[in-house]
Amino acid sequence: MIGAALRPAEPTGLWSLCICLVILAKISCIAYVQRFLRPSDIGYPPVSPSSGSGLSPVWDIGAKPHTVLMSSEETIHYQLEGDEAEMEWAALTPGDGMIYLGPDHRQFSPSVFHQLRCLDIFRHEIIRTHKQDGAPSQTALSRHCLNYLRQTALCRSDMTLLNLVGDPRTHPYPDTYECSDWEPLYKELKKNQESHRQWLESHSAS
Repeated sequence: MIGAALRPAEPTGLWSLCICLVILAKISCIAYVQRFLRPSDIGYPPVSPSSGSGLSPVWDIGAKPHTVLMSSEETIHYQLEGDEAEMEWAALTPGDGMIYLGPDHRQFSPSVFHQLRCLDIFRHEIIRTHKQDGAPSQTALSRHCLNYLRQTALCRSDMTLLNLVGDPRTHPYPDTYECSDWEPLYKELKKNQESHRQWLESHSAS
């Protein structure tokens, strides 16, 4: 299905760049999930958005961290295009991954969901540039995501060692990460968004 939709005659620089970006973003997302539910390594607790501490606020979901194992391997899911791909990518960021905090329900995007949305933006950019004539153009949103994922990867500085692609030696097991469980994060996201929906309804009725 996807092979029929996207059949570049030969690899291009843009195509190689996009593949590298997806790999980089995947690593940075995994690194972020690893640290998301852990106490801060810098020595400050999660703060509210209005604390005025000067530090980036952290969404404290109050969950006790526990770990899960995740293998880094190929999947038939999360393809470039198609109805199923659209649903799977959208499911990664319910409600665009937005949360609402404080008495005025100020809107925030947790970094992990911002990263996932950037991956989806790159996915749409790959589809768009392969379907247009002439030199591909770059959107302001894709430039933002490119810079954001670069900064995130440097900020997380994940030192996990990965097997190299094309290594002739046999690796009986895939690369496996020990990650903080992301299920509590998604549960709290849905609870927060439902609370915001009820808040909007109450204010629209008054």
